[in-house]
Amino acid sequence: MPNEKLLVESLASPKEGQRILQLKGPVTLATVFAFQSIVRADVTPTLILDFTEVPYMDSAGLGVLVATYIAYKKSGQKIGLVGTNDRVRALMQMTKVGELFPTYPTVAQAQEGLG
Repeated sequence: MPNEKLLVESLASPKEGQRILQLKGPVTLATVFAFQSIVRADVTPTLILDFTEVPYMDSAGLGVLVATYIAYKKSGQKIGLVGTNDRVRALMQMTKVGELFPTYPTVAQAQEGLG
């Protein structure tokens, strides 16, 4: 599946201090580097990652999520996930990574829940 791409789009948030990144495509070793660069450079107090259009994620994607969580935790930033499908949730639950992230069904609920 080397031809697959991950599109990361920044969406406007009506809430001050929140940034929404909408991911479209698989989060894998082949696609994760641009995503990693974007989240590493982010200084927004609250980041919402919309996984609604992510069909699957591999261990490289999971690693980037964990590294992002650690960096955000150290800097006092908040991070939440939206719309993870059964396949992504299963990977996160199996590895216990799911316990690190508040997860919401919709962007609006994440915006409210993360304040």
